[in-house]
Amino acid sequence: MKQINWVITMMMVVAGVFIFFASGCDKPANDIASASPGAGGVALPATALSDKANGIVDKLAAGDFAAVTQNFDATMKAALPETALQQTWASLTQQTGPFKNRGSARSTTEQGFDVVYVECIFERATMSTKVVFSPAGEVTGLFIQKG
Repeated sequence: MKQINWVITMMMVVAGVFIFFASGCDKPANDIASASPGAGGVALPATALSDKANGIVDKLAAGDFAAVTQNFDATMKAALPETALQQTWASLTQQTGPFKNRGSARSTTEQGFDVVYVECIFERATMSTKVVFSPAGEVTGLFIQKG
């Protein structure tokens, strides 16, 4: 259990660094249900962000780490490259057992960023994957935490 907490803490620290750097964006706080800006200024509705977050979890579970990192903004790509993400996921599944399925997703806004929480059910633990989106709809934070 201590190793699970270590893995989770490491992922949170890495993702926290991204949020810290990204927080320089002056995105006004709003309800994710209204819409959030996507690439090229196109609004992404909450359902699109939920679908995107669910897809990220599905790709993690399938071991398609290259596809996951394609959704990252530049800061995330630099700080959590594909190989590091793969190692982190492998360490997590060693501690929690194999990924079984994903549960519900919920959307919110935190500190001006659109966030989607996706429940992830592993053999020995239920985790929550927190995906933080930039104003452009890219992933600017990725946390996997207990609960």
